[in-house]
Amino acid sequence: MTVLRVGTWNLYEYDRHDHRDPAAAQRYTQVAKVLTDLDVDVIAVQEVCGRGRAALEQLAKDAGMFCWYDPPFVDEDEYFRGRVAFAGTEPRPSDFHVGLLWNPARIRARVDGFRPFEGGGEFWHAAAVQEFRVDGLDRPLVVGSYHGTPFQQDARPDEARRIVSILTRPYGENRLAIIGGDWNSISADRVHRDGEWQFWHPDPYWIEGAENVWREPFTYQCIVTETGPDGMPVRWHADRRPGEVLMRAGCRDTAALAGAAWAPSVGHADHADMGYRTLDTHRVSPALTPAVADWQVVDWQVAREASDHLPVVTTLDLSRLES
Repeated sequence: MTVLRVGTWNLYEYDRHDHRDPAAAQRYTQVAKVLTDLDVDVIAVQEVCGRGRAALEQLAKDAGMFCWYDPPFVDEDEYFRGRVAFAGTEPRPSDFHVGLLWNPARIRARVDGFRPFEGGGEFWHAAAVQEFRVDGLDRPLVVGSYHGTPFQQDARPDEARRIVSILTRPYGENRLAIIGGDWNSISADRVHRDGEWQFWHPDPYWIEGAENVWREPFTYQCIVTETGPDGMPVRWHADRRPGEVLMRAGCRDTAALAGAAWAPSVGHADHADMGYRTLDTHRVSPALTPAVADWQVVDWQVAREASDHLPVVTTLDLSRLES
């Protein structure tokens, strides 16, 4: 296999509400349908709530995918559930977990290749990383799921530094790694456009020439550069520090690498409070950057109804890698 479709999707409080509630049950059915129709080889998911690990297992079954890096089986004495590519937020009291789903006919998980980074330590939410065997590759492909902290703005650069280490270490192995997630911040990657270098993601919080109005949620997303006599912000810009950490380490945003047109992954939901932005994307290790062939936000109506985030898919052409 030379081409892989790698997804990422924040499922918006998946399994938090009772499945016996018709509205909740309908949305969970929509989530499974989208995952099935995406036809990805592997996908990172965030906001797996409710039953946590069991919810991810149920979603895998509903979507016709796999989440067991050590598959379940039945022996003579007891039923063994198997080990799941899932990372929780314990011991912090939150149920916004992360996990991975994949098509076992196309990509094979290594039994000894999973590592969870639980919340409450290095991450506010969590991260999960799984190694896969892919035909034609001489080393594993590492795929991860991550959910950035929503409110601790100054913690995000440190979380990004930990992601860099996951993407690049151990040294000397030309690690092939890709992490999808809801980064809760926007990219700092630049593209050469109209004769100059520009941010791939335009600043959604400050638009030159517009009548910009400071809003409370900007507290978690912006750096204030000027205040008025009353101490309130009069000029600010998006906090791109997490993206700068990743970019300067060579861990690039696949949207910019692919030369994709800007498209938002959030902003369509009724409760959206900061407009249209791209919070969801993939970052790749330096060794994997040549393989990035395409990036897209999957803007289907059923996906809009299923979550306040849209799925994002990065296409990797592994034939571009040097052996």
